[in-house]
Amino acid sequence: MPRKQWKTILISCVATLFVLFGAWKLSTWLTLQKPIYSVLESGENFVTVTDIDVQPNVVSIQLKIIDADIFVQKYPEINRTLQKIVGDKKLKVSWKNQPNALTKEAWEVSRFHIQEAIAYKKYGEIPAVTEKEAHEKGIDSLSRIDEDYLYISFMDGKRFTVEMVPIQPEGKKLD
Repeated sequence: MPRKQWKTILISCVATLFVLFGAWKLSTWLTLQKPIYSVLESGENFVTVTDIDVQPNVVSIQLKIIDADIFVQKYPEINRTLQKIVGDKKLKVSWKNQPNALTKEAWEVSRFHIQEAIAYKKYGEIPAVTEKEAHEKGIDSLSRIDEDYLYISFMDGKRFTVEMVPIQPEGKKLD
């Protein structure tokens, strides 16, 4: 083959890859990333998105929590909406806690009692456990539950520990 044909073939391959990759990036932006940003950053300033990573089977979202109290109140509904957006892909949402010694210790002490309450399906005891621990430490706590997760926060001013605990093995729902 003449040298010019190899250049044409190479340029065509590079251009095709560029178009395909660009189309995939645009598609993920329009169908996943943009809707996720709009759900998480919709007016109220309690959380910001620091990163979204879209893989073929997994969508990973990294958050920065600004107001832990509002976050725990609103996150169960946000999580359901995000699940609808990502569809069949696995959703992984993570955030970095900003604990101090009190919030960290409150979580560590409460964790055993929470796991025990979940194991024995005594979900109603969980708020009492977290409130008691928070009261003893002079901090605030909030707990919420839906059919998949228990959401718990311990707050001391701007310092917080927020945890999302699955209440059933994957694929099972609450009784």
